[in-house]
Amino acid sequence: MIPEAVALPMSAVDNKPEVRPLVFLATRWDSTSYESKQQVLVQWTGLAPKDTSWEDWFDLKATYHLEDKVLSDAHGNVKKKTKEVQVGKNGPE
Repeated sequence: MIPEAVALPMSAVDNKPEVRPLVFLATRWDSTSYESKQQVLVQWTGLAPKDTSWEDWFDLKATYHLEDKVLSDAHGNVKKKTKEVQVGKNGPE
């Protein structure tokens, strides 16, 4: 029996799949360090929805050129969905 084919990622860097943010699902403030940092829950292109991760917003903005995207500055319930932002193949849409 021949195994089912698996789709490969569109591109790779250093033999690792290149992933980009697909959508931001939620925001929260991480206050575990000296300064609070805003984080976003990111669903990544090419990865399963279960592989979402919390990432530092300012690092993502610089890495993926998301300077034109704005997130809520409100502190609040980390479970509350604040905004979804779609990110296209060549950057934010």
